[in-house]
Amino acid sequence: MHRLAARADSLAVPVVIDTPWAVDPATTAEAARIKATAHNSATIEVFTATGTAPASSLLAQLALLRTTIGEITGVRLSRLDTHAHAATARAGSVPVLLSGVRSALGTTETRLVLRGAGEQWRLRYGDPRIARPATVLYIDEHGERLLPTVYESAHRAAWRHTHIAAMSGATPPPYTLHDLAADLALVPTEALRA
Repeated sequence: MHRLAARADSLAVPVVIDTPWAVDPATTAEAARIKATAHNSATIEVFTATGTAPASSLLAQLALLRTTIGEITGVRLSRLDTHAHAATARAGSVPVLLSGVRSALGTTETRLVLRGAGEQWRLRYGDPRIARPATVLYIDEHGERLLPTVYESAHRAAWRHTHIAAMSGATPPPYTLHDLAADLALVPTEALRA
């Protein structure tokens, strides 16, 4: 996959990586602030209820973490079957918990929670197929603040970022083919076949 990404770069071929949460405007709008506080967190948790295969859900969670937190290491699966997944990882010295269930109803909901000393981030994503925007809640000693809502799907944002990158040549999309290759390398091969 890394060779494919390098080849696309050398030929200046734009590649759209359509992932449900990583390039959601709520994610990218606050990514810098979240990254600044993430490595001081006590825990980072991602939970997903989705109608897709658990391996796909895990890969989408890793993409979300890469754009909000940064690099994740040491992914260890404790469960991955047709019904659910559970894994642990690390963001620097911070433990990361990843879990998900396959929803019988086919609905999707995802939560990313960063808990730290005196502050907390809560990002909540609805089904990417409908027009429900994500919500971002920041909590500190001054109380709770619901950040402004952005009405743009991650799918549309992925195309917008790729278009801007292709036109400007200077600003890469928030999640690239290189990022996807790195995330695929974190997931054991047998998990991707599940």
